[in-house]
Amino acid sequence: MAENQVQSEKKMTSLNVSSETRDAIKDISTSLGLSQADTVARLVDGYHPNATPGVKAALDASAVLDEAVERVKRIIVGAAEAAAMEARAAREDADAAKKSAMEQIQSIKSNCVEQVAAIKEKFELDTASLEIENDELHATVADYLSQLKKLDSENNQLLAESAAKDDRIESMRGAVDAAAKAQADLNVSLLAQRDLMAEVAALKDRLAASEQRAAVAEAKVEVMTKARNE
Repeated sequence: MAENQVQSEKKMTSLNVSSETRDAIKDISTSLGLSQADTVARLVDGYHPNATPGVKAALDASAVLDEAVERVKRIIVGAAEAAAMEARAAREDADAAKKSAMEQIQSIKSNCVEQVAAIKEKFELDTASLEIENDELHATVADYLSQLKKLDSENNQLLAESAAKDDRIESMRGAVDAAAKAQADLNVSLLAQRDLMAEVAALKDRLAASEQRAAVAEAKVEVMTKARNE
């Protein structure tokens, strides 16, 4: 193999080609996996690797070989430039796609941030409204309880007065009408008390429903906060 290589180099020298051409043929031979003589045979028509050319044939082959090498160089340079242009175009396309993707990601991120902010704001408003409603219900219940306590006190007072009047019926028959009126007032108070108790029960039901809605809202907030943190 080494001997064939030496013989090929000697024949290349006999062709009287330039050192630059010989170097180019070496590079082309290495790229194609061929011997230099076979490479020359492919580049120059009529050249036989195993034949020793005459002087004129060697000169003609040298000129043709130089031209063929230059042609191969131009082809290689053109291919390299085309590959570079394709690579540059591919890189520009990739950069444009990356830029578009980044813009889409930024747009989606902005939309998500806006939606989260809107949901958070709505939740805060709903929570504040529920808290206000809850406070109002508590105040209303407290007011009704105060009125109920006052009515209980008045009822007890009326009962005491009725009992006192009953004790004096025998001695104060003239006060029968007044006692009957007091009893009627007592009955009215009892009816009012019963109505108030019904209203208090209804308010308690509303309060329980409000507290349940507040608990559901807090649970939603916890779920949303956990999802956003993830």
